[in-house]
Amino acid sequence: MTHCLHMRIDALLQASDADIEELTEQPAQTVRPELEKQKAAGDVYVPMAGCIGFHPVTGCPGHQSNEKEVRHEHTV
Repeated sequence: MTHCLHMRIDALLQASDADIEELTEQPAQTVRPELEKQKAAGDVYVPMAGCIGFHPVTGCPGHQSNEKEVRHEHTV
């Protein structure tokens, strides 16, 4: 089972503008308001890459893979 990387919205909001821009490849001034809206809606996580079945409260559900089992722990 493979698990995709995801990050807590609270942790991302505490990151520096430079870190947010490096992670998202977007201006922090654009990202922060969107993260605040997601947090206000009750979301906990944002995906760090495309994820089939990603849920903003529980994160990655895991994916079956024919490859060797890999588990990527979520960040903070």
